Amino acid sequence: MIFDKEIFLLLNSLAKIPIFVTVAGLVANEYFVPVAFSLILFYLWITPGKYNKQTVLLVAGSVGLVNLFVKLINLAYWRPRPFEEMVVNLVYYRPTDSSFPSNASSVAFAIAAAVWWFNPKLGWWLLALSAVYGLSRVIVGVHYPTDVLAGALLGVGTSLLLSRLKRPLEWATETLVSILKYCKLEPIP
Repeated sequence: MIFDKEIFLLLNSLAKIPIFVTVAGLVANEYFVPVAFSLILFYLWITPGKYNKQTVLLVAGSVGLVNLFVKLINLAYWRPRPFEEMVVNLVYYRPTDSSFPSNASSVAFAIAAAVWWFNPKLGWWLLALSAVYGLSRVIVGVHYPTDVLAGALLGVGTSLLLSRLKRPLEWATETLVSILKYCKLEPIP
């Protein structure tokens, strides 16, 4: 897609500006956003709240399922990374998996959407961070914009699909909490 490459080149040209290199490099790496999301999920798990544990279990299911979908898509369709097809401002290491869909965006949006179903205020912040995460991966040269867009749609769609399974999610949460209490790993309220 010509427009995809044109938009990519426009965004990737920002990698020539030092502040964009610093910020996009920080956000695009595989530590900043995943660690931030992990800390938020840990906080939700240990904080009393009507739906906090269900949120974390929905996130776990969504991440597992979206990763399966990404792997299946990668088996059926392989898309080279931008740096494999043209000269780019690469500010990142060279991933070796398929560019489409963006696995990082799929997982980030699955997490953000799962949180949004139970906690819209926090979910909007996570969706915004997911969008910045995806955009930064284009700026640093490892994804095309459509890779990120497809990952976002896949992540949100997977979370939406699993959020419809309300009763099994409630049962799984109650069962897990009971097991943790029995093993004395969960404080009894």
